[in-house]
Amino acid sequence: MQAFGDGGLVAAVSLIPVDVPGEFATARTDPNGAYALNEVLPGTYNLKFEGSGFATTYLRGVEIHGGDSLTLPTVALEISMFCSWPYRPEWLQLGKPDQTESGELSGTVLGKRRKPVANVEVILRNETRTLSMITGTDGRFRFSDLAPGSYDVSLHRKSYFDEARKDVHIQGGFVGVFRPIVLERCSLAGRDPALRRRKVIRCE
Repeated sequence: MQAFGDGGLVAAVSLIPVDVPGEFATARTDPNGAYALNEVLPGTYNLKFEGSGFATTYLRGVEIHGGDSLTLPTVALEISMFCSWPYRPEWLQLGKPDQTESGELSGTVLGKRRKPVANVEVILRNETRTLSMITGTDGRFRFSDLAPGSYDVSLHRKSYFDEARKDVHIQGGFVGVFRPIVLERCSLAGRDPALRRRKVIRCE
């Protein structure tokens, strides 16, 4: 199996078979960010990308078939930030084979009791495009056919505080599965018109 990492990155890549604890293979990227894992048995695998100064990235559910050579899209690792925690995906999944140049974003909206919240307006925007959708009863949302790059995500639902996530990075060829976003119900203080006029909060 062959794939390419972020150019110039020296990192370890671990190939971990699904449901086979304790068995894995490891490779390191070369100066150009390329790596290869050879003689891989057929099966479904998870990959773990980690390097000093970079956030660990997971790629799940990679299927290897007998006699096949698989080339993965470029995996871009984000610089690790100790002073802040950007909204990065919990893991990546391979996108559709015919959409190697575009990416997808998948996430879930939960309430304080970790139950899905329906009817949340989720707005995704960058400098050139704005998209929106409403969560279903499972609290899930998913945006497809996204150009790689940085996006902002905002969420609004009546009787809940608004939430937002900045600089959400989308990678071409992958589905980014993000950590759940938790919405908090408005308190009586949150409905104070004076606070709303000052744009301290938005709660309707």
